[in-house]
Amino acid sequence: MLRELRRVLSRPDQRAWREVHWPLALDATMATSLLRQVGGDAFVSSLVLEVEATAAGVVYRVGVPAPSVTRVEGLSQRRRLAAP
Repeated sequence: MLRELRRVLSRPDQRAWREVHWPLALDATMATSLLRQVGGDAFVSSLVLEVEATAAGVVYRVGVPAPSVTRVEGLSQRRRLAAP
């Protein structure tokens, strides 16, 4: 187990980063549903959420392994279209 953990942590994965723009009225149920869907997707091996505070405001980013960025963008787009 420790050997596997070392292998995973020592291997730098190429991540694709996307900036996230939250709507003013964020539906918590929709956001939770999207995170559950992405988190349960076998093709998306990891998901990194990053928040950066700047003088201009707060910037939100999400990082996923480069091969799965299209998948996550598709899940996000479908969830957005399904929202009431």
